Amino acid sequence: MEQAPEPRISKSTGYLMIGTAIVLDLIGIIPVAHWIVDAAWVIIFPLWFGVHNASFFKGKDKSSLVWMGVTFLLELIPVLADFLPGLSLTVVRNVLHVQKQDKKAFAEWQNQQENQNVERQKAATERYRQFQAQKEEQNNPPPNRRVDSIRPPAA
Repeated sequence: MEQAPEPRISKSTGYLMIGTAIVLDLIGIIPVAHWIVDAAWVIIFPLWFGVHNASFFKGKDKSSLVWMGVTFLLELIPVLADFLPGLSLTVVRNVLHVQKQDKKAFAEWQNQQENQNVERQKAATERYRQFQAQKEEQNNPPPNRRVDSIRPPAA
């Protein structure tokens, strides 16, 4: 039997990622530190997501990349970049997106397991019916209907 898929980003790891992003955004309020935080952020989070087998930049839909681009453009505006928690929002969005995908994958796995159990149960029921039919046939053999055994032999 196949094992249940494990979540790529656990709740505790998600909280740690979001907390780290918030701390980096708070450090980024300092004017000089802003550029250093941005450089660190671009290195840290894609690697961290990659370690957990969750892509930070791509997916089936391109929403992660679009969100990243919008955040990047907002971070270029000097006044907004200092006070807008764009980096934290991006991390929150991506953590929630990965966890949503994992829940969907688990639900699909669970549904597949239920379908397999139903099929196994149907097969077992059919085997039991066949067994009962064979048992009934052995206990009640058909009567001997040979006609020549009843008639006397021809003279």
